[in-house]
This record gives sequence, structure tokens and C-alpha cells, in this order.
Amino acid sequence: MKVSLAGAIRASLDNPKTFPQIYDEFIELALLAEESGFHRVWLSEHHLAEDGWNPGCMLSLAALARLTTRVRLGSFVLLLPLYHPLKVAEEVAMLDILSKGRFDLAIGARAAEPECAAFGIVPKEAFGRSYEALHVIQRFLTEESVTHHGKHFHFDDVAMTTKPVQKPHPPIFTTPLYGPQSAEKSAERGYSIASALHSPYYKDYGAMLARHGRRREDVQIATGPVFIQVSDSREKAFDEAERAMHWAINFYVRRGLPRPLAPLGEFRKPENAFAFGVPIIAGSPQEVLEGLSKFRNDSIDDLSLQFGHPGMDQKYALRSMRLFAKEVLPEVSRWT
Repeated sequence: MKVSLAGAIRASLDNPKTFPQIYDEFIELALLAEESGFHRVWLSEHHLAEDGWNPGCMLSLAALARLTTRVRLGSFVLLLPLYHPLKVAEEVAMLDILSKGRFDLAIGARAAEPECAAFGIVPKEAFGRSYEALHVIQRFLTEESVTHHGKHFHFDDVAMTTKPVQKPHPPIFTTPLYGPQSAEKSAERGYSIASALHSPYYKDYGAMLARHGRRREDVQIATGPVFIQVSDSREKAFDEAERAMHWAINFYVRRGLPRPLAPLGEFRKPENAFAFGVPIIAGSPQEVLEGLSKFRNDSIDDLSLQFGHPGMDQKYALRSMRLFAKEVLPEVSRWT
């Protein structure tokens, strides 16, 4: 099984850091991921967030493309409904060139209502815009000239001359979080899927692919961010990371996530320690290995783990990743 770093460049109002500091700290984690043998670095984005959530995952990944040589780089996720498909196609090609063929495009077909409003997008049109845009992006990446007249986008004989290194194009992941329609559409087109653990459809994705004449072995299924902290014990892991994890999840509670969070101190209890319905994996290397083992035979190709939570002390994030790389990664990498 492959293991990837799921990144979110964010401040915390509970423990503020400067923006140059939080960007530098994420780059430090990404470089450690490459050094430690992680498969991929995913990077998320949001706009107008009170914690300054990185608003441009493509730009940040471009910086990483020139600082790394082996690890794959992925947008997790690019909020596609907010963007023009020609511009996205150009940036995908450029990132693939800058990384010498190491880029993976993962998109989200929705965005928060304040984000849609700021970009002038009607929220109920986001899904349709996204899948139409994704279709056009694939054509720009693979065809000499594109003519397209759809509901949201129109092009007449437009030739995008910058083409990606990977052929026919970089891998495409979608996040089928919004009902069977998105999962079925992704299967029809043969996309890989990310954020699998946050969707009830990933275990049936092989059957969905087969209905459309596609093969499960031709796609990848990635978990999406699993919150993790490796330390000497479970209690010490939560001492180091509980406040930062709580802040990270509470971002969504403030935006209407139906499940309220337990207060700090209570949040670390096993019955409360969840991030978006997925258990938080925290503890000693052996406890973490046992916690991750639930995914071993679960139709998963890529465990995407989130180290370095908003506002936490960087020394704890680095130590956690190093412990994981030394004590846990070798065993997880043997899982099939």
C-alpha cells in the first residue's frame, strides 16, 4: 500500500504563526515526505478562510515541483467549479512539466457557498460546471484543437500548445462525496477517486467501473486525509496535537458540519476522536500501526495521512513523521 502526505497550509487563531512561517513549515514536511519514501504529497485549498487556508494549491505545488525530485505532487483538492477550464488545463500541463511528470489532478466538484458567491458561481451549478470543465480539460491536454459548446463553456477551435509530460494526461481523481451521481459519473469516465473514506461508495467502485467497461486495476483509490500523530503513547500524542486537530475540524463545524465536537480534553477520548467520521490515529508506533490496519483489506491503494495540524509545534509534527517513517511505513508498504 502506498502512503501519502495530505497537506493543508493553515494558521490557527489559537496559536497564530506568520504566513511565511506556516508555508515554510509545510515545505519542510513535504521535503521530509520525499526523503522518507512517501508516495505523494497532496495539497488542499480554500478561499477567504479565517485561518488563511492556502488559497492556491497549484501555485504552492509549483514551488514543491522545483524542490523535489521523486515524490508525486497532487491537488487535493482543486475546487474546480471556481475556475475556468482552459486556465486549469494550462496550469496542469505546466505543473506536469515543472515536476517532470509527477503531477496528479484531484478535483472537488463543490465549493462552500461563500466561496461560490465571491467567485460569482451559482452553488447549484457547481457539479455540472465541474464535470463539464473536467471533460474540456482532458481534451485540451490531449487534442491539438478544441471546439466545445456546452451549458457552461464555449470554445471554437482553441489550440492549447503547452502539453503535459504524462500521456495521455496526468491521472485524474475526483471526490465522490455528494451522492451516487458523482461516483457513477467518475466510474463512467474512468477516474481515480480520492477522499474515499468520506464517501460510502468507494467499496462499490470496482463494480461501478465494470458496468462502464472499465477495470479496477486501472484506477487508484486514496483515503483522503486521515488525521495522525505518532508519539510515545496515545496520551502524549494528543497532548501534542489535540488542540491543533480540534481547530482543524472545527473549521467545518463553523460551516455547518452536523456533528458537533467534544470540548478539548474530552475530544481525545476514543468515542469522540473523529475527523469527519474517520477515527483519528494517534499513539505509539505500534498503536498507530494497529489503528491503520483497519484499512489494510479495504479496497484502498493509498493511505493519505495528515501530519502537521494548524498551529501545532513543528517539532512534534516532524518527530511524528520521522517515527512513522522509521517504525510504521516499512510494514504498511508491504500491505497489498
